[in-house]
Amino acid sequence: MPGTLVAVAQGAPVGAVCLVEHDMPGHEAVAGMSPWINGLYVAQPARRHGHGALLVSRCETWAAALGHHALYLYTERGSAAEQPYKRLGWRIIRYERYDGMDVTVMRKNLSPVPPAGPAKITLACKRRQKGVLICRIDGRQAC
Repeated sequence: MPGTLVAVAQGAPVGAVCLVEHDMPGHEAVAGMSPWINGLYVAQPARRHGHGALLVSRCETWAAALGHHALYLYTERGSAAEQPYKRLGWRIIRYERYDGMDVTVMRKNLSPVPPAGPAKITLACKRRQKGVLICRIDGRQAC
């Protein structure tokens, strides 16, 4: 899997998310699901400015561009994270007990990216470190 997207605002990192091939290691019920969003984090002062939604959206586009038809994630059941994911079109597919906590497993069906699709969005990325991309979307540093 590719790696990590980092959101940058005013020249400073404010959030990150990983795109990984598998998550919930050792949990047989989700073993065949791939890829996953993992570790979404937005710094407290930068929350409620759309950085998290943009990171998730770019991860979705990235996974679709790699030919995937769905993307998965899990979060603690009943946590504040469930509702924002639902608003972004994610749906709950199962409840599990994993790593000592009750979790909600969610799925987002991805739209295929046409071959010319990414060219319609001005996206310039620089690889700063192995697996980490710093991107500027439509002239705005976003992820």
